Amino acid sequence: MGIFYVPHLSFMKSILLTDGEFTGMIRALRALPFPVRITGFVSSENAAHTALLDAAYVPPRGTGDDYFDFLTDVIKREKVDAVFPIVTLDLEYMAQKAQEIFDLTGAKVITPSFEAIRVLNNKFLLYEALKDDAVLKDAVPFYLVAGTFGELRGAVAGFSAKNVSCVVKPVRGENAEGFLKFTDRKEYEERVLKGTAGHTAALSIFDSHPDDECFNVERLMMPYLPGREYDVDVAAKDGKLLAITMRENTEMYGGLSACTTTCYNKKLLSYAQRIVETFNLSGLSCISFKEDESGNIKLLEVNPRAMGSINMSAMCGNNLLNYILDEKAEIPESPVVTRAGVTASLYSDLIIVKDECVDDVKAGDDLTEWHRFEEIDVGYYDKFYSAVRTRMTDLTYSCRYAWNSVYDIRWAVMEGCLVMISEGSGQSDAFMLTPLGDFDEDALRRIIDRVRPVFERKGLPFRILCIDESQLHIYEELGIPGAGISFNDDFSDYLYDAEDLRTLKGRKYSGKRNHLSHFLKDHPDYEYRALAPEYFSDCLSLTREWAASRGSDLDDPDESDYRMIETVFNNWDRIKCLGGVIKIDGKVKAFSIGSVHGDTAYIHFEKADAAYEGLYVAINRLTVENEFPKVSFVNREEDLGIKGLRKAKESYYPCGRIRKYKMNFEGEVEFT
Repeated sequence: MGIFYVPHLSFMKSILLTDGEFTGMIRALRALPFPVRITGFVSSENAAHTALLDAAYVPPRGTGDDYFDFLTDVIKREKVDAVFPIVTLDLEYMAQKAQEIFDLTGAKVITPSFEAIRVLNNKFLLYEALKDDAVLKDAVPFYLVAGTFGELRGAVAGFSAKNVSCVVKPVRGENAEGFLKFTDRKEYEERVLKGTAGHTAALSIFDSHPDDECFNVERLMMPYLPGREYDVDVAAKDGKLLAITMRENTEMYGGLSACTTTCYNKKLLSYAQRIVETFNLSGLSCISFKEDESGNIKLLEVNPRAMGSINMSAMCGNNLLNYILDEKAEIPESPVVTRAGVTASLYSDLIIVKDECVDDVKAGDDLTEWHRFEEIDVGYYDKFYSAVRTRMTDLTYSCRYAWNSVYDIRWAVMEGCLVMISEGSGQSDAFMLTPLGDFDEDALRRIIDRVRPVFERKGLPFRILCIDESQLHIYEELGIPGAGISFNDDFSDYLYDAEDLRTLKGRKYSGKRNHLSHFLKDHPDYEYRALAPEYFSDCLSLTREWAASRGSDLDDPDESDYRMIETVFNNWDRIKCLGGVIKIDGKVKAFSIGSVHGDTAYIHFEKADAAYEGLYVAINRLTVENEFPKVSFVNREEDLGIKGLRKAKESYYPCGRIRKYKMNFEGEVEFT
């Protein structure tokens, strides 16, 4: 039954939503650059969402012949161009009927193939299909499937024996339907009494069910993943990823995003591309991921339909629907990625948006009106850092924080990028760092046009530091008169194959192995420990002794890194560093401090008592082996032109050097 009707316009796209109460989809459709007429199926004539639709209908229940006849009649009556199946349980039916619907009405059903949906709608089949995939196998979590209560009990007992929290959920379903996290009986009863049981359960509550009793739907068992949760919204055509929005869900309610922030993550992008290719997807899909206790990203599910927060993409200027519906739009050669930094808090139909990418600073503003570096935390910083293809140590959060007492970094968000500047300690030290984020030539030019006057008003020379080689083409295309690009190899980082440092295998490392053997022979009772607050005082004492032996001033950053190490220790939890110590006769004689970003570990500080032969080799190897066991590369920073330091770094046979380019605006500079 039609509830209301708006006349057609000849240039409109006519859309049918099989769930007309899906307000995110309605908002995204309204944000398209061309007019749309939206027809929706609703639960009743009194549904409030009818106010958002151009036409609304209450369909028959189920997906039988009555529903099909009703569906095709509405499509013809409303002259529908495209149908978006929304309800998960109807997706397979709509995919099966897509060609028949098109033949009868001329309307396209925006859906992947029936076979793809059959697998994607079943988490067990999905994991089975991807567990051996070269790209995705590491993203597939450990899983079991249970068809009976006996199999459920056996699986839970297996997880418990390994002291692993586990969850169970139907192999078919969406959001948090049927999701349970198992806990012990005592904790479960306490939660029930407090009214916080939620989706928790104790295995004993199923004691009344015999082992051979079957579930109505098989259950998937997997470890509980405690880390961050991500939703990746994609638009695709014939197995090609056209556009993508990556979101971190900071709050969840009933399995739905209550607060979500757009982000950029290379691993999420590669996983999404692979899934789209593997299942030859077309239309819209939402792919959900969650991190395990080690921060590894694991696949939760793939929903081959429009997603609840699809309007987030539209708010960020990358409306995914445009790639599906605009027949005149060019197919992008590479996927268009939605900008990071926009947060939306969602509660029913209320959406509160906080756009972190709105420009914070006006051209010519004084540096004192920018944010201080201490005001930015690692999570927010990394949302911008993750968009930069670099392994340069200077741009890591831990490095910037440790040395901030020297440079007093100020920051602002411009053009969707994090822009950092410093007055330095003298005329020659002022700089802007290359922006963190995804920018092109036009955006970079606008940033420079706004930041350069800040320096000129203070009589400071303007230069841009830490330009990665991957960004050079953007800077070279600027064509700014009097601007020159250069680098100094004294400041190029040394990059190593992590496995080489862990094993020291091969003839080239025979000298290192000999030094290590001497150390192990002379000090068989040495102790290696992960760096923790209990060792901070001893590490600082060792640093003071190291500086004293060289006559270095602890307060001069050109002579000693003591104050930087002290800063790291004072902000250990915030900076998220890792490290190791070696104790000999109960005293700390060596330590190493580093951090992890992506596939690379960064060794920021390392000290050892030179009186112990092989101690530097030992702390280097043991720290990489124990604290950074999964990284592919290790960055051990630059040699600063110090011959002894250069010899030491080259003795580990780097697999590459990370050049740090700079752009000066005072005249052309030759490469060195």
